[in-house]
Amino acid sequence: MMPMSDRTLERYLLSELPEDEMEEVARAVDQDPDVAARLEALRRSNAEILERYPPSMMAARIRDRWDAAEKAEQARLQSRWRGLAFALPGAALAALLLVVLLPLQQESTRLKGLEGSLALHRKSGTGIEALADGARASAGDVIQISYVAGGARYGAIFSIDGRGAVTWHLPLGLRPRAESPQVQPGGEVPLGAAYELDDAPGFERFFLVTSDKPFPLDRIDAEAKRLAADRAGAREGSLRIARGLAQASFLLVKAAGR
Repeated sequence: MMPMSDRTLERYLLSELPEDEMEEVARAVDQDPDVAARLEALRRSNAEILERYPPSMMAARIRDRWDAAEKAEQARLQSRWRGLAFALPGAALAALLLVVLLPLQQESTRLKGLEGSLALHRKSGTGIEALADGARASAGDVIQISYVAGGARYGAIFSIDGRGAVTWHLPLGLRPRAESPQVQPGGEVPLGAAYELDDAPGFERFFLVTSDKPFPLDRIDAEAKRLAADRAGAREGSLRIARGLAQASFLLVKAAGR
């Protein structure tokens, strides 16, 4: 009988396994109470994540942060030119407004455009733990990956481990000549399957690449492998990506053992 890792059970819940493996997991669930209990725990855990972090709630929080950032920038801007407004003739004042307001408008567009982020949660028998960037993790930890699209329409997620291996999470696996899938707008969106960390040493670093337009994944994969070949770069460096793409990353530091 095939090993029943949490990742295998997650894929079973999502009907992502090949037909023969789906049948084998179903038999294991029927015959082994421990496997059945683990499957039910994963099902409850997934439901708890969606209940705790509903997209509507996260979207409202993000909108509030955007609004607060814009108001602060507008207040700073007003303090810069308020004292000059009465001293300048109309034409000069109009020119000043163009110089000052145009960069503010561009900055606001970038804020609402392509800035995405990743969120990771560790799942265990006792509950769900939100992880901070740079948190410690161990082989066997089951990680739920979520993203915030930040206004982008297309995105991709992969990770690089301490051995230099590249693993694709969105999409799940990489096909030749594939393009980036569409991502969901709004708040924090969990991926359909959790990810079980293997025994690769040192770290696992997750990358999110986003854009307003579809982009070829083979180029991103080649760049990921280039970065993965340099251990220091894989842990701390940035992807060399085309203009119009944005990137975010999330680092887990791997412990020597559990």
